[in-house]
Amino acid sequence: MPMLEVDKREAQLLNKAIHVWQQEKLISKEQADNLHKSYSINNTDWQTITLYIFIAAISCALMAFGSLVLDEKWIEIIRKKFSLTDSVIALLFAGLTVFLCYQGWRRNKHQPLFSFNRELFWLLPVLSIGVSVVYLGKSVNYLEGNYGAFWLLATCCYGILGATLHSRLLWLSMLLCLIPAYIKLTYYLTNDASLFLGMNLPCRMALLGAVLVLLAWGLRWLPVHQKCYLERWLAVVHYFRLADFYFW
Repeated sequence: MPMLEVDKREAQLLNKAIHVWQQEKLISKEQADNLHKSYSINNTDWQTITLYIFIAAISCALMAFGSLVLDEKWIEIIRKKFSLTDSVIALLFAGLTVFLCYQGWRRNKHQPLFSFNRELFWLLPVLSIGVSVVYLGKSVNYLEGNYGAFWLLATCCYGILGATLHSRLLWLSMLLCLIPAYIKLTYYLTNDASLFLGMNLPCRMALLGAVLVLLAWGLRWLPVHQKCYLERWLAVVHYFRLADFYFW
């Protein structure tokens, strides 16, 4: 009789079923041993390989889109060809962000569990939000050099969408934008002075890290926080390491 070949996931299911049957005394130990010997594990997990190939293909497509978005030349060509202003481009990418977030929300409903495939999709809204905020800033001349306000706007957009759509990538983008937003705003409020409320940059970063630690402790029971707990603590560690770097 040929031996049944199964992959690792199917083997785990069979082992669990045999173990439960043996505990409930539906089969004897000898029968359980015979069942274990009736199948073998196929080391080539084609489903996993297919998943990795698919993720690689999606990643290449997203990186290609990202390279186009980050390179402003093609956007400038379209702007000049159709006589578009910076504010119109900002609105177009804002509309694209709304469309992408709606599509991502629909994907979340059909696939509620976490997957790299679903998470990679959120790279598209991250890029479109960035382009929209940049051209919004250009349309108002960055409020005469107040770049921190637009970093803060991007931070709020990523944070709200990350909490609403339960995306770790959007939440991580919010944390990454929070760093320059905090630094730029403190320098803008002090007219590029080295001290803000008597604190230099390392002290300010340490203060921000302490605030995030308190928030992480106070909000640890929230569902959204539980999904993004690791990213917050990684950001906190980054802030303290950055502060130590400046001190030394």
